[in-house]
Amino acid sequence: MADDVFMSIMQMSAASLCDGSFNVAFEPQSHPPLATTFPQIAMSNVTKFRLILGRHLADPDLFRLLEFRAMKYLQIEKAGGFTGFNLETITPLIRPMSSSLEYFTLLDPDEGTNTIPCSHVYHPEIATMLRAVPGLMYLHLPRGIFLDGALLEDIASGCVLSRLEALDMAVSSLGDGYRIFEMVVARNDEGQRLALDSQASSSSQVLDVAVPRITPIVHLQLQVPLADKNGLEELLAEFVSSGHLADTVVRLVV
Repeated sequence: MADDVFMSIMQMSAASLCDGSFNVAFEPQSHPPLATTFPQIAMSNVTKFRLILGRHLADPDLFRLLEFRAMKYLQIEKAGGFTGFNLETITPLIRPMSSSLEYFTLLDPDEGTNTIPCSHVYHPEIATMLRAVPGLMYLHLPRGIFLDGALLEDIASGCVLSRLEALDMAVSSLGDGYRIFEMVVARNDEGQRLALDSQASSSSQVLDVAVPRITPIVHLQLQVPLADKNGLEELLAEFVSSGHLADTVVRLVV
């Protein structure tokens, strides 16, 4: 449907909609900018939502005019994948969910299979998006979006996504897979250390010191290139034999 039709439906159902799935198409110059037609719309009762977008994003106002403050499950699909600009455009839709969103999926329905090695791109905009939703428990990223650098370090330390329990993403090489394994090990070790510190504080009746909590990643699924699957399986076995990732269920899929 056209984005103005979608916004009209949102406006009419703002007080009653709890669960929705919409396919929104961008039709250039078919109507005035959405911001001149629609007010800010608070979708106060929606907890589960699926938004399907075409190759071209709808009017950016769409992502700024809707407020979902009770959202728990969000899935956004975009044909052709997500660019950094796409992520930046969508982020205003995510921000109002900062205290509620727990399950977040980004999908590219055109991504096909992972039998042929492909290069991934790190978009800095994904860091801004993920920092906006600290309570996420589950995250799925399409193969076109990569986690690296400072963002990976912040997830490992719990500075970003401190409640994350399950991660489903892709890697493009053996080295990428190694960095993800390392991140999970570092994060889970840090979470265990903080838990022990918290127990020590409780037993010594130190009640004024708030010890931060990091949830361990207990489910990890990596989409891997066919050419690297055996190497990643061997690498995973080395981590496990060294006593790491013992409490994490890891799946490698092509």
